[in-house]
Amino acid sequence: MAWIKETHAHLAETHLATTSPAFDLAQRVVTLRKAFGMTQEDLAGRMGISRSAIAFLETGRSSSVRKHIPQLAEIFQVPVDLFLSGMADKDVVEVLSSDEQNLITLYRALPSEFKLNVQKYIERQNVYR
Repeated sequence: MAWIKETHAHLAETHLATTSPAFDLAQRVVTLRKAFGMTQEDLAGRMGISRSAIAFLETGRSSSVRKHIPQLAEIFQVPVDLFLSGMADKDVVEVLSSDEQNLITLYRALPSEFKLNVQKYIERQNVYR
């Protein structure tokens, strides 16, 4: 604490605050390409464009990335929304016991500040098992 006061240290701005939508979109392309084990050359071949065009897409320097979103979504087998918002909705069917359903109902009724406490409590309980 004394060091912070003496040096006038402060937290740097977060990376998220300084990124642009184009950069976020580019990062999603990179992440998916790597997750599929593809090189830039592989992706370029699948899309029918040059490897350098892929490099431009992945660095956010290309303004044409949006026109490639449907093709990228098809190649990576993800919804188009994943590229636009970073999230995709998918219905999940999960069979829950009545105890689990009761816990979820109770958890959802909690105010946000209490939800964090519940999560921490559960994490501590699982550490000792």
